[in-house]
Amino acid sequence: MDTGTSGLVDLDVADLHRLHRATRTAYLSLYRAAGPTAGSGAVRLGSALAMWNPADESAGYSNLSGLEEVEPTDRDAVWAEALVAARGGGARRFGLVVPPELAPWATADRLAALGLDEEYEEAVWARRLPDRGVRPTEAAPIPSASDPAVTVATGGFGPETFARTLNRGWELPEDHARGHLYAAALGASGWTHYLMRVAGIPAAAGALCLSDGVALCMVATTDRTFRGRGLQAMLIARRLKDGAASGADLAAAETVEENASPRNFRRAGFGLVHRRRIYRIALLPDAAP
Repeated sequence: MDTGTSGLVDLDVADLHRLHRATRTAYLSLYRAAGPTAGSGAVRLGSALAMWNPADESAGYSNLSGLEEVEPTDRDAVWAEALVAARGGGARRFGLVVPPELAPWATADRLAALGLDEEYEEAVWARRLPDRGVRPTEAAPIPSASDPAVTVATGGFGPETFARTLNRGWELPEDHARGHLYAAALGASGWTHYLMRVAGIPAAAGALCLSDGVALCMVATTDRTFRGRGLQAMLIARRLKDGAASGADLAAAETVEENASPRNFRRAGFGLVHRRRIYRIALLPDAAP
C-alpha cells in the first residue's frame, strides 16, 4: 500500500471494507436526499451501489461502485442490472469505478467489450483519528481561523447559498446540479455542512458525513477569489476535529490530482490508500464521451 510522502496508513482488510461500506452508505443517503429535487437515484445491488444524477455530465456522479466485492461470476449480471437502473432513472452517462482489486477482472478487452472509456483517475486517502497512525514530524501544522475576517458556520445558511458556493469553487455555473446534489443533504442524519465566509462573503464550502466510525470529508471547494488563504486546510482541520469528537476513529477523502487537495490532505496526515479509475459509457446518443 502506497502511503505517499506523509502520514501513515495502516488499514487492514476489515478497515478497508469499512471505509468502502461507509462511503457507499454516504452516497446512498446523499442521492436519496437529492432525488425529489435533482432527479438523482441510487440502489444497492448486493454489496455494490449504483447511483445516478442525470443533470451531471461526469461519470463520477453516475456510476457503479463496489463491484470488486461481488463474486466474479456475478459481476457481468450486476453491471447489466446497474445499467437498467441508471437508464430507468434518466442517466445520460454511466460509469464504473475500478479500484486495484477490480483490475484483474476489468481488463482492457473486457472494458472495450462493455463499451467503456476512461474518464479520469482519483485518489482515496485515509488517516487515523484523533492522532493515531500519524507521525508527529510528518504532519505539518494546520492553520486555524485566527483571521477575524474568516468565519466558519455549520448552520444559518440555506441550500442555495451552499450549492452556489460549491459550484463557484468548481468554476461551474452557480445553478449546476453538482453543488445542489450536496446541498440536498443539509440536515440529513450523519451529515454536517460547512460554510466559510471572508468578511461576510461566502468563500468556501465543505461537507462531512459520519458512517460506521468513519469521518468522510465528502467535498470541499474554494471560490477562486479567496484561494491561497488556507481555507481548505481549515476545513480539513475542522472536519477532523468534529469527526473525532463524534467518535470516529478513521477519516477518509477522495480527490483528483489536478488541484491542491492532495497536498492539503497529506499535510493533514492523510496517506494514500489507492488510486482508482473511473470509466464511462454513453446511455443516450447525444451524451457521447
